[in-house]
Amino acid sequence: MAKNKLTSTLIKKPTVNRVQAPSASNLSSAFKGASESLASKIKPGSSLSDLVNGGSGQSNLSNVLDNFKSGVQFNREEPVAAPTIDTSAYDRMIAAYEAKMRADAEAAKKAKAAEYDSQAKAAYIARLQNERTLSDNLARAGIRGGTTETTGARLLSNYENNRNQIAANKSTALTGIDKDASDKIFQYTQTQEAAKLAYLQAREAEARQIAETQRQEKWTASQNAIERAYNSAEAEKGRQFTTSEREAQQKWEAQQTAKANQLQAQKEKLAQEKAAHDQRAQQIRADYIATVERFRTVDQCNAELKRLASQKKKGKLTDSQYRWRAQYVQLQRSAIQTKKEEEKKAKK
Repeated sequence: MAKNKLTSTLIKKPTVNRVQAPSASNLSSAFKGASESLASKIKPGSSLSDLVNGGSGQSNLSNVLDNFKSGVQFNREEPVAAPTIDTSAYDRMIAAYEAKMRADAEAAKKAKAAEYDSQAKAAYIARLQNERTLSDNLARAGIRGGTTETTGARLLSNYENNRNQIAANKSTALTGIDKDASDKIFQYTQTQEAAKLAYLQAREAEARQIAETQRQEKWTASQNAIERAYNSAEAEKGRQFTTSEREAQQKWEAQQTAKANQLQAQKEKLAQEKAAHDQRAQQIRADYIATVERFRTVDQCNAELKRLASQKKKGKLTDSQYRWRAQYVQLQRSAIQTKKEEEKKAKK
């Protein structure tokens, strides 16, 4: 049961670095620079061939598009910070329930102890009364010596046996009260921990969904900005040239098509890299989960936590990478401890 709970908790979507599309302001700045470069090439009396070849064997328009491309920056997002979720209410409920159970147990133990103490006192009084009665009866009968001592020893032995039995019953009853309280506390704690875990999973799922929605919206806005910039460049191209120079126009259009195809290929490559990155991150998390689930002792878990802390200190792990790995190890350690407690309880 503990292993299933751990597995269901650990298999969740990882937090990874994503490639961010260029922002609208970034595209606008790049397109503005490209437009200014194009405008600087247009002079009174310039022909289409002059604009295309620039008189030096290099394409001015190609340079303009290269400037536009270089102005489009593809940045890398910072890791998404894990949300802070307050679960202290569950801890307070567990602490309050445990305090109440302990207090009730102490009150019950006092009452039960008083009951058995009363029995012990009654046994002692009965012993004294029996000794007195026996002594009086034997004296009236004129009996002295061995018979009197033997009878008295038997009364004392019966009293000692009775007292020991009362003490044993008292110890058993007090131990039973403590055990009953501990069992109730353990069951209540397990229930609340399961509820807390479900609450954490629900809140984390909501946070991941919100972050993913925002990322998708940002990506869509960036793609729209790219399309608008490209359409503006196409419109500007149509305004600059006349239909009488069809051959040069066709050459220019071929160049633009090649540039557009290149940009599209870059977009597809970035999308593929992002998908591969997400898949690698998911596989890393799954492999680490499998490793942690093979831990069978608390010492193994503690050693792993120490190793993670060392790697974080050396800068080999980010805060986010350290947090989710440490969380899995702590959950495995808790599962091992719970299993040991159940085994110990079963042996009793």
